[in-house]
Amino acid sequence: MLSKLIAALHDAHLDMTAEEIADTLWLALQMGSLQGEVDIQQAADATDPNTYENVAADQQFLSVLPAPSMMETTASIYLHAQNRSDNTISYVASAPFRSPAASALPNTLALARALRPLMRRIPSKTAVVLNEHATAQRIAETRMRLWAPVFDPAPVRWFDIELVVDIGTSMLLWKKTIAELQALLEHLGAFRNVRIWRLATNNKDRVDIYAGIGTTQEQAQVRNPKELVNPGGYRLILVTSDCVSPAWHSGKIQELLDMWGQKNLVTLIHMLPRRLWPQTVLENADIVQIYASQPEASNKSLKIKKTLTWVGEGSPIKQFLPLPTLTLEASSFSSWAQILTGTQKTWVTGVIFEQSPIDVSLEEDIASDQQGNDALSPKKRVQLFRTSASALARKLAGLLAAAPIPMNLPIIRQVQSTMLQEANQVHVAEVFLGGLLEEIYRDETHQDPDQVQYDFITGVRDELINTVPIPDAYQVLREISQFVQNRYGQPRDFLAFIAASQQGRDPGSAITQGSRPFAYLELNTLRRFGGPFVEFIDELERHIQRINEQHNELHSKVDPDQTVLESPKDYSTALISPTSPNPSFMNETWCNFHWTPWLPLNSSEISTDPGIYRVRAVSGNEIFYIGSTGRNLRERIGDLYRNVMNDPIQMPFSDPHTAAPTLWAWRDATGIDFECSILLLPSQENLELLVHYFLWQYRLEKGDAALANYGRSHPYYIKSGNRSTGRRGYRLPEGSPNPAGGPDLEPLQLHGTPLDRNWMGLEWSEQYPLTGGNFKNIASSPAAYKVIDTTDTDTEELLFVGSTPNLRKRLQDLKQKNWDYPHPMVAFALQSSDLLHYQLAEMESDLLGGYYEQMKKGPKAQFKLSQLDIITSTLSETDVTENL
Repeated sequence: MLSKLIAALHDAHLDMTAEEIADTLWLALQMGSLQGEVDIQQAADATDPNTYENVAADQQFLSVLPAPSMMETTASIYLHAQNRSDNTISYVASAPFRSPAASALPNTLALARALRPLMRRIPSKTAVVLNEHATAQRIAETRMRLWAPVFDPAPVRWFDIELVVDIGTSMLLWKKTIAELQALLEHLGAFRNVRIWRLATNNKDRVDIYAGIGTTQEQAQVRNPKELVNPGGYRLILVTSDCVSPAWHSGKIQELLDMWGQKNLVTLIHMLPRRLWPQTVLENADIVQIYASQPEASNKSLKIKKTLTWVGEGSPIKQFLPLPTLTLEASSFSSWAQILTGTQKTWVTGVIFEQSPIDVSLEEDIASDQQGNDALSPKKRVQLFRTSASALARKLAGLLAAAPIPMNLPIIRQVQSTMLQEANQVHVAEVFLGGLLEEIYRDETHQDPDQVQYDFITGVRDELINTVPIPDAYQVLREISQFVQNRYGQPRDFLAFIAASQQGRDPGSAITQGSRPFAYLELNTLRRFGGPFVEFIDELERHIQRINEQHNELHSKVDPDQTVLESPKDYSTALISPTSPNPSFMNETWCNFHWTPWLPLNSSEISTDPGIYRVRAVSGNEIFYIGSTGRNLRERIGDLYRNVMNDPIQMPFSDPHTAAPTLWAWRDATGIDFECSILLLPSQENLELLVHYFLWQYRLEKGDAALANYGRSHPYYIKSGNRSTGRRGYRLPEGSPNPAGGPDLEPLQLHGTPLDRNWMGLEWSEQYPLTGGNFKNIASSPAAYKVIDTTDTDTEELLFVGSTPNLRKRLQDLKQKNWDYPHPMVAFALQSSDLLHYQLAEMESDLLGGYYEQMKKGPKAQFKLSQLDIITSTLSETDVTENL
């Protein structure tokens, strides 16, 4: 066998000494048998040029060589191998690499701006400063007989901060986020002092508190919780937690917070968004609106403006003090800062716990849930995740499915930062809590969550990949590579591994077989980084030269009449190119209706009957617009075509077709053309209602709204008004924000029944008489509302459902309408004051879509009263759905 190997090396013009051959054999034994590796006996047998096996062996050897063109320009970056095993692959040129990391708290600038009111200075009770002007004035007034200095209280920072960090098991995910929050509070310059405390919450019978974050829990000394209290005030106690640990469920933490709140203001910073609070201990608390009658208030002096949930209302059970509860969003922090300083009359969301332990068998519930989750199929896991997750979390999960495996938190944040900048750490948490990922490696010697490696549970990646548009899947690798190149050398980084080639002599540097690079770097760029990378590139270039020589030598031995050798494949590149099937909203059977094939907007095949139509870019995978007309589809769509196509210079007005300005802007920006698919229905069907239903279904599946419905425009364009205004739209200067732009509202999920207090996932009020009600004390804030038919208590039918920017005015208007149904009742769900007009339109459309899904008809008076101008905007006589 050895003689055959030497002969093969000689025929390949590889003049190796005996020592070099011995080293090669030793290295081969150390590396083990690798997938795709050529067996030595097979290589030796392949030296006979007269056999067909010779050609096959040559092809097999070529197939495992990296493409020279790829190796000449780039190197791959992987997660560093955590352990050695038989399934590792050695790399010829390798080096440790500190990859830049994205922020775990991406909205720090917005949070800092929200906390600006706390940067005020107050007069010190002890320190003084010389008032030079007053001193000179006094000396002058006494004709220089009294040289006494005048002192004023020195201005000092108002508050100090006690940052209490829940270190329960589930909080490991938030370690970096809290560290960046701590840095923000320390560097803001608003607080006298920021101290850190750790709160051990894994024991349901007791809560221990430790100072600082430097020592392990076993080495640290338990401190007295009263150390945090300042009887003189001027102290803020911030507790960061996800509220799921055993001590929360037993009520031990609530007792501690109540003790602190007697003298100081205790605030809970909940790591999860409000819509996920029911999955935590807050499910058993009253959600309230809290305000302060004076600055510097403690929890004991806080007032309750309104109760948003009715758990335990009127109950004699004693309750803890109100607890302001924030999320990691700028709007939440802004209201809180204004309450503390009294700069503006406002309120903040809070919770009130009952003074009794919550009766749950926590361990049994967790074990039961885990057992049930383990039995779920991949498809069911994804369905459950998409049902409860936000639109941004669903999109992030899809993008991660296109990312490398394995992955860790820094890589996930890189994907979020580069591909989904509107998302934040909350959406990352939704993905982790969604039952999609599993740990594949954890270093038990460290507690750094960034070193834990994850992968999707078997089968989940394949299910998710179908939700990612193909350009996004390709773009993940490209965008992360650009991120690494642009930010290399910044302080925030993590350990990775840069390598090249799949054949080599460095068995000490290995990655797990099957891993894919999460980024590529140009070798010219890498050389500019200097340091160890210069030697890395030199070694790589020497290897490239050897590879090219072997590649050319083997090609010269192949008989072109026998076979054609393919170019060496770049397997790592092929792995990041998933395919995406046509989404269901593009199919001809979408929502179990019969749609026509896609047609040009000016096609003569478009029906002249009434119906519904959807518009997309030619061969695209996003819906731009869904509309309907009760007259002539060909004429209506023809109006749209002519207004979009006729004038390439000026944006058309919004009449006769309100979608024309937006489609014109998209065409102007990208050069795309449009096509449509139509749906013909029996005359008794309510076209407008079905448009709402289709828009809602599209939002549920896609995660985003149709691009030209709800009055939306292209993000870089201002939309035209109608002809009576004479206002033409235009493209914004580069870099200018669009005042009419912003994110879509998260689609409402189907939940409960129309009369339930949690219908469609909203928090509805109790029912009030509509025609005889007094609404003067109702808030003038945005809200959703529903008018209820009380004539038949056996049904759950609504008369009307909608949204409004001003609830008080809307209810007063509805009160004056001529309802054909006696004693209608109304309920409402208050919304954030910063909702935009199109987000309210999206909410109303979702409610109507969900109602149709459940009842297979619309609210009884909805479209009859639309003609009385109950709907916010004036509806066109030609096509009422054009304003959606």
